[in-house]
Amino acid sequence: MGAFSVARDRSAPAFTPEEIETVVRFGQLASLVLHHAQAAQKVEEQRAFYEELLDHVPSDIAVLDPDFRYLYVNRSAVRDPELRRWVVGRDDFELCARVGQDRSVAEVRRHHYLQATAQRQTLEFEEELRGRDGKVRCFLRRVHPVVDREGRVVRVIGYGVNITDRKRAELRLAHLALHDALTGLPNRTLFLDRLGHALERARRTGRRVAVLFVDVDRFKLVNDTLGHEAGDRLLQQVAERLRSCLRGSDTLARLAGDEFTVLLEDVDGPDDALRVAQRVQAAFREPFRVAGQAVYTTASVGVSLSGPETQGAEDLLRQSDTAMYRAKALGRNRYQLFDEALGRAAALQAQLEADLRRALERGEFVLHYQPVIRIADRRVVEMEALVRWQHPQRGLLAPAEFLAGVEASGLVPQLNAWVLREACRAARRWRDRVGADAPAVSVNLAAADLADPSLPERLHAALQASGLEPKALRVEVSERVLALLGSDGYERIRQLGEMDIALHVDDFAASSSLQALRELPVRVVKLERAWFADCRGDPPRGELLRAMVSTARELGLDLVAKGVEDPACLQRVAELGFPYAQGYALVRPMDLREAERFLGLGEQGAGALPGTRSPAAGTSEPSRSGSG
Repeated sequence: MGAFSVARDRSAPAFTPEEIETVVRFGQLASLVLHHAQAAQKVEEQRAFYEELLDHVPSDIAVLDPDFRYLYVNRSAVRDPELRRWVVGRDDFELCARVGQDRSVAEVRRHHYLQATAQRQTLEFEEELRGRDGKVRCFLRRVHPVVDREGRVVRVIGYGVNITDRKRAELRLAHLALHDALTGLPNRTLFLDRLGHALERARRTGRRVAVLFVDVDRFKLVNDTLGHEAGDRLLQQVAERLRSCLRGSDTLARLAGDEFTVLLEDVDGPDDALRVAQRVQAAFREPFRVAGQAVYTTASVGVSLSGPETQGAEDLLRQSDTAMYRAKALGRNRYQLFDEALGRAAALQAQLEADLRRALERGEFVLHYQPVIRIADRRVVEMEALVRWQHPQRGLLAPAEFLAGVEASGLVPQLNAWVLREACRAARRWRDRVGADAPAVSVNLAAADLADPSLPERLHAALQASGLEPKALRVEVSERVLALLGSDGYERIRQLGEMDIALHVDDFAASSSLQALRELPVRVVKLERAWFADCRGDPPRGELLRAMVSTARELGLDLVAKGVEDPACLQRVAELGFPYAQGYALVRPMDLREAERFLGLGEQGAGALPGTRSPAAGTSEPSRSGSG
């Protein structure tokens, strides 16, 4: 701190005790003054340091007195230095008036100040402020009261963080949770919410609500031929066209894939809804421009209307979905109104699906086999595996009576796995008893099977499990399925050829496409039964069939006349040069025991062969259950 001294002249008398005491006290006073001056300087330095520190904090910080007047604000809270000096000693009402903010901002802040100080606890609230640029920014505010030892509030500290970006992200996430990312339309969740509110309003007003379920026909073909990006562009254009058909008060949503729904409020009856359905279909008449190409497509539309019996939003949406599937079943490119008959049919379908699940669990499915005969010597060259359902009440059911239900209920993988496994086991036992002369076995594949990347591995696993060599297994694909295959499906077929599994084209109808089969490992073509509906007449058809037989020979393909129902028809196809035939005129489909007797294996062999009962649900190997 330094020092000071007192000197006297040698000629002056010595200091008296009183003078010495005065000097000492003066020294102590000077020391005290210097100490306080240094302490004040340190405090000022610390204050300047902390102010500098707080001014660089990216959050708003303010200190207020118990009357909520500002004692300090940092640079983040008030960027204008002049305004920052001006605000000290003033409250939020004066600040809002100065900067042009609405008075309600100050009122909300004061409300939270009072609440925090009364409860002696920290409170948070969100605040929106409009800047001079007109943009609205959102802040998270925190109010913290500072209390002395006696419990009195001596200061109030306010903190603020700009959460504008976070709020935008939250709003974006909330939007995505309720909207389709591709089209920006409401999704299923939002659609059902709006539909539920619309039904509540309809009950109060006595008006009706309609739902249109719109499905883009053959959309998968666009994806398979032009790619998924092109498919996305098509869906976006479909959404725009559908918007143009609707009123501003209507709701258009995309549920999933190529499925759209429309909510119509305040409709008088079916005519109002059907007029909109007509406009929807008209919107598809002009081609869409996708990937530089003109894409033509249509829409199948299901329509349902609310009534006293409507149980809720899901119920009305399900009815429109049922009507849409009916429109597709009737040939696509049409609309269908849901009615009581459709409702009864849907209920029966639901019961059928439940019965099918129990059928798999209880082992009610059986395999029948229908031979393919070489006409020249009547030798059996192949046994086609055909699934049947031994229904406990209705008896033996053909595939036409239940396969649609299997597909709708998602049981195709389980049923196909069983068909493939049992057919391979049966064929292996036949070869064990007869040798290489035993007939091969064929199973049917669907488009879903060929779309499954694991199909080759699953077929290989089934062959290994049964011990059957690949050349003894044939797979059949209908011409219709083949026409709809994409590049992945064709690759799967080529893989089967590399495995030495023969491919048959079933229900062949177009003679002009025989040449196209040269690019695939096709060995056998089965002509659909329509070719032989009138075997005695129609000479032009006979000439065409002869030409097909000739073309098939040149291509190295075997032709099978399928659906040969009587001896006259069998004689006719033999005259036309068909090498193979299949149908009731030769042999009807037989269960396993009958098939083995037909093959000459006898009762002993039949008894030793694998059973034909289906396993419990849960297996997943694929094989299309056959029909016949």
